[in-house]
Amino acid sequence: MLGSMVWGMLTSVGEWLLRPPVIIEPLELSGRTFVLTGGTDGQGAMAARRLAADGARLVLGVRNLSKGEAFAAELRAQSHNELVEARYLHLANLSSVVEFAQGLAADEDVEREGLHALLNNAGSLDGSCAMTTDGFEAVTQVNYLAPVLLTRLLLPLLERSGDARVVFVSCPAAAQAKLDLEQLQLVPDEGEGTKCDALARYGGAKLMLHGFSAELSRRRRGAGMVVTSNVFDPVAIDTDGNAALTSIQPPASRRTRINPQALVRKVLGYVLSPLLGPLWRRLGRSFMRGAHEGGHGLVHVATSRHLSRVSGRHFTLAGSGLTKQSGCTRPPDQCGRGDSPAIVSDAASLASLWEETHVALEPWSE
Repeated sequence: MLGSMVWGMLTSVGEWLLRPPVIIEPLELSGRTFVLTGGTDGQGAMAARRLAADGARLVLGVRNLSKGEAFAAELRAQSHNELVEARYLHLANLSSVVEFAQGLAADEDVEREGLHALLNNAGSLDGSCAMTTDGFEAVTQVNYLAPVLLTRLLLPLLERSGDARVVFVSCPAAAQAKLDLEQLQLVPDEGEGTKCDALARYGGAKLMLHGFSAELSRRRRGAGMVVTSNVFDPVAIDTDGNAALTSIQPPASRRTRINPQALVRKVLGYVLSPLLGPLWRRLGRSFMRGAHEGGHGLVHVATSRHLSRVSGRHFTLAGSGLTKQSGCTRPPDQCGRGDSPAIVSDAASLASLWEETHVALEPWSE
């Protein structure tokens, strides 16, 4: 156990020593409208600050409206950009997603000019296995179904701008996840409140984002690709939200094996975890990227002039630098690209995911 902990720390230190800085090009975004979910905390807040400073009209989709309005007022004062606002959006309630999209469609300026980017940044593990008011597991609805529904509802406004982008935020857990379409089914009444492997469900939801983005990109190519779709993975960001990832454990095995090795692991866990756990977490956070780096990376994927016709790709801060200024030696449209999960190359799985997602969201899609 100690060896695993040391190896994990050395890996983090090595990545910290070798990783490129996040340097993005400043842009003039006046006249362009951006929708950002989860924009009051962590990397979302840093992305919001950058977009507001660059002159964009920014609509923040927020669950806590009073907090969102206070943050929007702060951004307007700091950036001298009056075109920043917050609107209520609760991803655990699909009717709220519909109302948010309808509100944007009713906005005369947005209806006339269209949307230029949708940044699906919000995600959460809160109440992971609990059933939402819509009948889905919270972790699946918040991290997959709601962002996909919002994207589908806003596609007409995105198309109207003539050059728009959709960005989904993923995480490393997607690389180890397996596609399980049962996640898209309603939770049976008798299953409400039962335990599930929250981290596996979370990784599965993020994996499905990769698949949906790839299939959306393929279908938009047939429509002239007015709207591009990509996935951004900030890897490990030091925000308060990461605490939730460390506090959720997989469900206990129904079978208990009693042997000397298991007993030793149990004893070491009880004795050493209270002593070394907080120290290891504090040291680990020291080697994570800051929220501003994740926010700037997200903005880069949504705004870089080199990515205007790049779609269906995966960008990550774990790869090469995002720009030549940060050390990338590839062509500009390939900087920061990472390897996509295998599902992206599986046409049959993508078709099944698309169809099952359509069925799950049909009551809210009309």
